Amino acid sequence: MYQAVRVLTVVPWKEVIKSAPKLVESARKILERRSKEKEDRDAPSDILTLEHVGASVDMLKSDLHHINIDATEQADLASQLAAQVEALSRGLEEMTSSLRLQKILLIGFAALSAVAVLLAVVI
Repeated sequence: MYQAVRVLTVVPWKEVIKSAPKLVESARKILERRSKEKEDRDAPSDILTLEHVGASVDMLKSDLHHINIDATEQADLASQLAAQVEALSRGLEEMTSSLRLQKILLIGFAALSAVAVLLAVVI
């Protein structure tokens, strides 16, 4: 116990008491800095995450808008292609009918030519 009292008497209490306000202020600054560092560590990731999510949502909205525009354009193109296919089909049907007629006419001319040759030979 005597040693503990001796240690306490060796401590320059006047200096400790004079330095107390500086120590308290320094301790407060350290605590504030630690607290701010913790907030900076924790909060920016939350803020960045929220900003990132907001930016992602905006990008998704923009992408969806462009997809809708593309879908509308593709529907218009599909409609135009369908009209062209329909026109080609009608054209092919007309060509088929025309080829049938030409085939009939060719057979008819061949038959007339054969008859003409036979008549020429006979007469």
